[in-house]
Amino acid sequence: ACFPRAVDQLGLDILAGFRRKVFGLLLVQIAVIWGLAAAIARTPFMLGRNMLDHSKEDKIELFCDYCMAFAVLILCVISLAVVSHFRYRWPRCSIALSIFTVNVSTFLGIVCGPNVLLGMGMALGAMVLVALPTCIRFKDRMIQVFPVGTFVAVLMLIV
Repeated sequence: ACFPRAVDQLGLDILAGFRRKVFGLLLVQIAVIWGLAAAIARTPFMLGRNMLDHSKEDKIELFCDYCMAFAVLILCVISLAVVSHFRYRWPRCSIALSIFTVNVSTFLGIVCGPNVLLGMGMALGAMVLVALPTCIRFKDRMIQVFPVGTFVAVLMLIV
């Protein structure tokens, strides 16, 4: 079944503009999360605590680390539900998305620690590798996102 008002049915110029907008927003979102998560991972509290370090002798402290990470993950899920609820109501959607961004950044800062720089850098690089070829119009054709995304995902697994 074809949806006549779907963005891919409205012409290549509209599809290209839509993809550029979506990938642009995703790149900004990833860059903000990357910066916030790196800042959170580098706070003295996080560096001094050695979050989720399995070489800790005190297993209760490790359990507290897991509980803290799980609580922030639950906050991420709740804030994502709030974003979904307010998705058509501006400015509430922007406020909810900002809260979700801070929650995800906190979770990544806790779970990844200093390695968040490498992980989020790879995510940002992968998004750029997907966005560049799929947002360019070639006469009367555009490259589909799925095959490019699949190729980049396999490439990131190898790297």
